Amino acid sequence: MQSSFIIHSVSIFIVFAILSCSKSEPENQQNISAKELSENWKDSFESDQINFAFETFYSQQDLLKSNSKIFPSNQKLQLSLQTIQLPPESVYLIGLKTNKSKSFFLENEKKEKKINPHQFGFTLDWNQQFNGSYLSAGLIITQSSQLRSFQALSDYIAIEYIGVPPGKNGRLQVSEKRAGNLRILHDEGWPLQQREGKLLGIQKILAQFSSQGLEIKENDNMLIHNHNTSLFEQPVFFYFFVQSHNNYYERTVFFDDIFVQPIKESLNNSEILRYTD
Repeated sequence: MQSSFIIHSVSIFIVFAILSCSKSEPENQQNISAKELSENWKDSFESDQINFAFETFYSQQDLLKSNSKIFPSNQKLQLSLQTIQLPPESVYLIGLKTNKSKSFFLENEKKEKKINPHQFGFTLDWNQQFNGSYLSAGLIITQSSQLRSFQALSDYIAIEYIGVPPGKNGRLQVSEKRAGNLRILHDEGWPLQQREGKLLGIQKILAQFSSQGLEIKENDNMLIHNHNTSLFEQPVFFYFFVQSHNNYYERTVFFDDIFVQPIKESLNNSEILRYTD
């Protein structure tokens, strides 16, 4: 009788231990995942929750009352911007930003700076705009922790798709502003060439900053090669945005596969602009 009681007690203890271990395992996995996510700034929007490395932003408070929306939808980030009957500001912007700045330089004990190479990029779905006039979407990189308008910034690099009137087509523009001076790095020859723009569909941008400079590709085509820029000498924020003038009904674009991540070493030109593990 006593031996049966002991066996029964031991069995209960073993079952309790197994249940306790199986309960703690997901918690440990969640902790590991959180740590990994905090070091890898990317989101493919496969869940309803945006990666905590990013946060939503609205350039003006009026946008919060305008039914403009920012949320993951069908494994993409939906940005719906409505500016109808808003005050006649020059532009309105909504989107995602990195919630902290990213440093592209490392400093050793001797205070010597060394470039910390990074890759970054995004995929944009222009969503077959019927009227893309005064609409643009893309990425702006700046040292400012707030984005109200491009004009308000003294320093930035912008990679943006811009609607071409009457609005069904668009064009890509890459620009840099340093100390208030604007320079167009790439504009597809517009307006002297391809004045009507091009049909925008799924556009993929991949970029890298390393000791070789800034490299930018669109759909595997090199646009910017070994561009020397001083923008990254200070920590920068990344803004994935859609922008519109006022008095437009809701217009929607989608983002996917946004990322900002370090790479282990500078890559040669044949290997450049590939996703790293």
